[in-house]
Amino acid sequence: MKAYVLVKATMGQVEDVAGAICELPGVISADVTFGSYDIIALAEVDSARGLGLLVVRRIQSIPGVYQRTLVWRWIRRACHFSLTCEVSL
Repeated sequence: MKAYVLVKATMGQVEDVAGAICELPGVISADVTFGSYDIIALAEVDSARGLGLLVVRRIQSIPGVYQRTLVWRWIRRACHFSLTCEVSL
């Protein structure tokens, strides 16, 4: 099963936390973002129990991770699409 794990990190530690999450078994990627959450990680594990253990025992124990994380379970891919964004400053 795949899931997205949304993580909040302490200011100034976001990149370090994302790097530590990337090192964990079962984590496919961890990307830094901005908004309500600081990091979006994609994980693939064998079961809901395995996902729970990954989040509670591994991700939430990384220094700099807030206690609050959000998990969105990947049910199935509905379609393929591309999203682009342009920012002008």
